[in-house]
Amino acid sequence: MKNRNSLWRVAALSAVLATAGCGGGGGDGSSGNAGDGSGSASAPIPASATASTDSFIAYVKTLIASSSETAAPASLGTVVAPTSETAQPSGL
Repeated sequence: MKNRNSLWRVAALSAVLATAGCGGGGGDGSSGNAGDGSGSASAPIPASATASTDSFIAYVKTLIASSSETAAPASLGTVVAPTSETAQPSGL
């Protein structure tokens, strides 16, 4: 029975080590900070877009309409979307 427990422990440790070696890496050859929240992947969000919820929704709709499947993702950086307690919900 003791040999069987040791065998299970070795098998479990081997599985953990094998899967731990599979994480990360695999660079795609691109450089830069695309999509990391730093705001460097795209133009900064204009101040007028954060003035109200309606202007922010309009800005997001413009981004959606002008984006492509192959372009770098737009980054909000440290911008916080405006909120309103009285405005009606708006769809994208």
